[in-house]
Amino acid sequence: YQDDQFRKQHPQFSAISRFGIGVLSTFMIADDIEVTTCHPDESLARQLSLRSLHGRYLVRLLEKDSAELPAEIGNHGTYIKLHVRADADLADPVKMLQKWVLFPRCRVSVTSNGEPEQSIGFLTPKDALMQELDNRGIIKQKTADHSSVKVEERTKNGITVAYALEYSSYFKEWSFMTMPRSEDEATTTNVGTCIEGMRVEFSSPGYNGRSIFAVANAVGPTAPKTNVARSGLETTPERR
Repeated sequence: YQDDQFRKQHPQFSAISRFGIGVLSTFMIADDIEVTTCHPDESLARQLSLRSLHGRYLVRLLEKDSAELPAEIGNHGTYIKLHVRADADLADPVKMLQKWVLFPRCRVSVTSNGEPEQSIGFLTPKDALMQELDNRGIIKQKTADHSSVKVEERTKNGITVAYALEYSSYFKEWSFMTMPRSEDEATTTNVGTCIEGMRVEFSSPGYNGRSIFAVANAVGPTAPKTNVARSGLETTPERR
């Protein structure tokens, strides 16, 4: 999989590898995992049952009209069911998804305990940063102070970066908008670095810690690789 030429010729293997790592990471909160998936061009669906990371597994073929096939996926889709451990911290699933899922390239929504459905994520890094400034009241405050603020967005080599700028009437120039020094990196603000839409780092892109209001998203084969837990970037040429 490390051979670039092989990955270009066989992109499906890269996708399977990423999916496999994603399934393994679910063992951080669950012991029993069930994955059901079907393709519109195939007559049968497949169901994978995992009882523990080092335990046995079962793969079954299901008819698409079988009562065991989740109705949500229909003729095409994937359904993942987790039996969450009692010691897992899932106090607020909505906030958890908002913390990690920023730029999904599909529709993501969540319902919890009968509450209304909520959409998760943003279309672009600029949208996320604009929402962050609005939530903090910064846009309204700057307008009231007769000063200006704007969010710029740039894309290069699969990396999109959005950053906030404020105008100094004294120096007659735009500069990066800095964050409060007491800002906690663990808070669920729309700042950090994402890989394929999933947030991996909470510091300002290119900085150690939170310095400026900015968020980045890397996609495609040149995007940095993450560890299994999606909690950090691996030291690879893509990261450098």
